[in-house]
Amino acid sequence: MQKGRYRLHDPQSRVVDALSRPQTAFRVLLIAAGLTAVVTVASLSELSGLIAQANPDALDWRQVAGRAVKHAESLPHLHHQQRAGSASGADGAAGNVGATASSGSSSSTGSGASTSTGSSTTSSGGADAGTGATVVSGGGATSAGGGVAAPQLAQTTTSAVFSAASAPADVGGGGAAGGGAAAAAAPAGAAEEEEAAAAAAPAAPEECHVQENTELWGDVVKWGASFKVDTAGECCDACLQALQPEAGKEHGCNVWVWCGDSELCKGQHRECWLKYLLRPAATKPAREGPDVGWTSGIVGPDAPAPTSDAAAASEAADAPSGPARKFHVVTSAQGSAVHWQVRVHYYWYLKQKHRCETELAERCEMGGFTRLLHSGSPDDLMDEVPTFVASPLPDSVVKHDWYPVLNRPWAFAQWVKQANISEDYVLMSEPDHIFLRPLPNFMRGDAPAAFPFFYIEPHKEENLPEVRKFVPGGSLTRQQAEEIAPIGNSPTFLSLKQMKEVMPLWTNVSIAIFKDPSASEKWGWVQEMYAFTISLWRVGVKKVDLVLHFMAQPPWDSKMQLSPGKPYYICHYTYGNDFDLAGTFTPGKYGRWRFDKRTYATRPPPRHLGDPPKGMKNDMVRTLVNSINEATANIPCWDEYARTGKRPATCGEKLPPQADGFSYPAYRDAAA
Repeated sequence: MQKGRYRLHDPQSRVVDALSRPQTAFRVLLIAAGLTAVVTVASLSELSGLIAQANPDALDWRQVAGRAVKHAESLPHLHHQQRAGSASGADGAAGNVGATASSGSSSSTGSGASTSTGSSTTSSGGADAGTGATVVSGGGATSAGGGVAAPQLAQTTTSAVFSAASAPADVGGGGAAGGGAAAAAAPAGAAEEEEAAAAAAPAAPEECHVQENTELWGDVVKWGASFKVDTAGECCDACLQALQPEAGKEHGCNVWVWCGDSELCKGQHRECWLKYLLRPAATKPAREGPDVGWTSGIVGPDAPAPTSDAAAASEAADAPSGPARKFHVVTSAQGSAVHWQVRVHYYWYLKQKHRCETELAERCEMGGFTRLLHSGSPDDLMDEVPTFVASPLPDSVVKHDWYPVLNRPWAFAQWVKQANISEDYVLMSEPDHIFLRPLPNFMRGDAPAAFPFFYIEPHKEENLPEVRKFVPGGSLTRQQAEEIAPIGNSPTFLSLKQMKEVMPLWTNVSIAIFKDPSASEKWGWVQEMYAFTISLWRVGVKKVDLVLHFMAQPPWDSKMQLSPGKPYYICHYTYGNDFDLAGTFTPGKYGRWRFDKRTYATRPPPRHLGDPPKGMKNDMVRTLVNSINEATANIPCWDEYARTGKRPATCGEKLPPQADGFSYPAYRDAAA
């Protein structure tokens, strides 16, 4: 075996570790000639052997991985749902990390990528053999089929196809084995008989919490390739029987996934996968929709509320109760790159606050607003947007030219020390957030509330050694690590008291991680997110309410609500939105119609951005464009601003108030 460290680089210079130290077992996502497996290999030669079995034309792992990266480099940008590792890292670098593709296709799709919480992928239809394989270690992955990257290999989807050579011992060679070939076609009439039998089978019990046409993520407890059952109820029952972990294992089953549609499932028909998923209620499905043959459910203590009560419970949870608990919005910004985004962001804050106060009067919980400018210098928005100018982190502490995000925790530490606000709560936000509706305070009691990010996984084995470096004594069990919330600093609600405790520590932990070569390399653009949630845990905040419908991230989130009774409150536009002229989503390549904030990194967008194609069915993308258009149409002198890139010092354009009486105060004293 060759020693050393093998690295592949995507166009954004993110390191993808193919294989690392010799004589260590590595988790590998292998996509070659239709074969997908999460396998463990001990050497490069063993990996080459697996690839050779799957694809005889592939000479070794380097050739296959090289083809995969070459394919990825042909793509204009990388994608994922939830800011997949970089969007909260830096405004200029957001989008460097993409999504894993969904289990249902060899390329990244809207529903799959946007909702993923793990990192392994692929479909029963197999990967594109022409793009070769993707090799992954704990440090990262590049999807050959979809040309996208993910921070680390984590949970698996159920659609992995195993060969006898690469499957775990209890999987065997069944299903779509033998190099990823689909299973032999069933005899004529067999499918109809199976469907009739399924229809006649009793419905799964209510305790199974059935979600049809849905595939959930999770770490595998029992492999479905070697466990096939006839009904969803049987699969659910197997999970219920496995709630308690077996000897030597940390977790039992809390998620079951069964493939009951013979046409959609093909070789995986009747497979029952038993899984464990940490915080399943705060994790979006891997895939869902009419083209998904899987049926899933969550059981045991983690099970959701009964379906009949879910919508009512959601609405009640969002509605303010008791005395109004007003919160102050603090939006951090580095400077010119997000200048126009701040103006659009502040427009929608004021618009929704106006609506909130009109509809709820004193029950409205939206309070004041502060832009936290951590460039160190006042700018031309000081009279338009309430602003606190923070000093950048000095180079004498640490040089961080490539990572300006390190200024953020230091800026919050300065602000919270001097903050003179009337509100007891704070919402930490960002310039590329559009408020879609009046926002309630999501905190219940003293527990912070935040949007969960799938790629923040302190409890994973590959992250634990790094996390332990930044807790007192360097000792942390996996159970303790599971208490660390999968969040970053934004969007997050905290009490002002909690902020005063956390912000100084967040600054120090961020600096410590940045100075640590292995942690900084491993976590890259999301290292300050890890620093934030580790700091929160260290000050004793071990309960954080995770709110999935807090924020949508188009194009991966396409609807205006997560589910009935759970509308989205923030639209986060960190990803490129690409569609052809028929309205079909084209992930991984420039669309004939596209919107990407990076197009306007040096100059603001014009008024009246072109409408998306009429055939586009992504409501969130359409709302995003309409929201930007409304803001630019109602901010005076935007035409000159877009033309010159500079906010005019004076403006003679008089815009009439809107129907609800709201007008944006661009050229008079900004509202506090």
